[in-house]
Amino acid sequence: MATAAVFTGSLALAPSAHAQYGPYTCVVGLVWREAVPGDYVCVSPQWRTKTSDENSLGPSRVEPGGGPYGPDTCKQGYVWRETRPSDHVCVPPLSRSQNRQANAGAASGYAHADQLPSNGFSAYWKDGDNQLVVTPPNASFHSWEPARGSNYPNIGYGTVIFGERWLTDRGCRRSDSRTMYVLAVDETTGIVSNAGRVAVPLCLYP
Repeated sequence: MATAAVFTGSLALAPSAHAQYGPYTCVVGLVWREAVPGDYVCVSPQWRTKTSDENSLGPSRVEPGGGPYGPDTCKQGYVWRETRPSDHVCVPPLSRSQNRQANAGAASGYAHADQLPSNGFSAYWKDGDNQLVVTPPNASFHSWEPARGSNYPNIGYGTVIFGERWLTDRGCRRSDSRTMYVLAVDETTGIVSNAGRVAVPLCLYP
């Protein structure tokens, strides 16, 4: 459920809109959250409207003269929204919690997840150990199998060894006929990256 940017047009971005909205096109019925410029987390139209309202109300919720957290210190009862670390819009605590959940679930919002940029992430089977690994390791990882419809199960955080995140145990079997895309989600920003297409690990998905 997540993504945002500077868009003010149609509320529902269909897959056919890919040429216009690029790889961050939302599935039908969702729109960019637009909490900050470049926020492409896909959410409901109502959520985007709430986010816009929060942006408008934010200055009135800042403590006059600042406080212990600097000039952006919120009045009592409000906290920074933190859709990204730089997002200091003051909101009720529930909104921050909800937006963190939206960031964590951002992989499920895109119609063309296979066309998202890699942003430096790479998934591959490690020769010899027969393990599915991803670099760099600083994200949560999800799978996307277009041939089987859109599905985005979390394939785990895995173990970090020598700068790689090992998503499977040593000796995990890989499918000869099924492949999936590994999507990396930076939960602090909601940015989703396509780490590449690999064989399905049968130890995770029999």
